[in-house]
Amino acid sequence: MQIDFHQAPVSRKKFNKIWICKNLSLELILGDCVAVTGANGSGKSTLLQMLSGYLSPSSGEIKWNVNDNDIPATEIYNYIGFSSPYMDLPEEYTLYETLELYFQHKQKITDISFEQMAEIAWLTDSLHKPIKEFSSGMKQRVKLLLCFYSNAPLLFLDEPVANLDARGAEWFNNLILQNKQNRIIIICSNNLKDETVHCNKFIAVENFK
Repeated sequence: MQIDFHQAPVSRKKFNKIWICKNLSLELILGDCVAVTGANGSGKSTLLQMLSGYLSPSSGEIKWNVNDNDIPATEIYNYIGFSSPYMDLPEEYTLYETLELYFQHKQKITDISFEQMAEIAWLTDSLHKPIKEFSSGMKQRVKLLLCFYSNAPLLFLDEPVANLDARGAEWFNNLILQNKQNRIIIICSNNLKDETVHCNKFIAVENFK
């Protein structure tokens, strides 16, 4: 499927009187892996939330197009996978129940079983444990599983190696390599070494203030 992602020229966002980003124009196609960089508080996460439809721009507009068909903002969730440190997981649910609930609303990218997904993320022994018993690194691996195994052409990743150890960071980069050819991946990062090594495009948020 040919997918073009286009953000209309002069799309802006501000909080109170402070511009988070303005005059940003961006067009992406399948295979693009984009790093959004900047200091803490520079607006990386805000930009990601705008692009993924969670926030609306203060002026201008964001357009999504699939096979020459415009996609309404109310339907963009069908096309995205999202992972971030501030994304909550259902603490009382087991991992199996979490996967079951999530993929009732999202199609899986393959016919992979939940047991196989848990094995991929080294969570086999925790498949039937409640999420509240997971470490921060285990929860992060769950979030990445939900994102990468959704049948979604657009992946939005906010600080994806947060709370991951060296092995987890290597696993994340293998996920990027396995998925970047047939998807658009946008990564917000302060960790240029571990998170953006495979990116082919870079957006410095400070350049759009």
